[in-house]
Amino acid sequence: MAHVYSNNELVDMILVYGEAHQNSELASRMYAQRFPTRFTPAPRRFVTLIQRARDSGNLQPNRGRDGGRNSPDRIIHAEDQILELVRANPTRSTRSIGRQLGISNKVVWRTLREDLQHPFHYQRNGYKL
Repeated sequence: MAHVYSNNELVDMILVYGEAHQNSELASRMYAQRFPTRFTPAPRRFVTLIQRARDSGNLQPNRGRDGGRNSPDRIIHAEDQILELVRANPTRSTRSIGRQLGISNKVVWRTLREDLQHPFHYQRNGYKL
């Protein structure tokens, strides 16, 4: 499991990286010398930390339910269409819905799960009541 750095450690890493003139190998060695009781980050960790700070403005990685990439606009707009199609015909397959809307059937599955609906396979019963 990866080491989870505190905000203080991350700030110290950025400062050492700057002192090392953006040389991640040197920054890793300097960090180990300056903070011998702390976990020593790999050189690549300095580069990813700086890139994350530039891209998102955050030092800590975005973990949990809000983590990951943002959904493209076409998927967000398709959610309403997916739910309308399922309400109109609940026996319809996720593959056919995805094909009609030009999106992945996994997006259809995810949308239904988020809406607390469960896709199912329609089975005809030979018995008549």
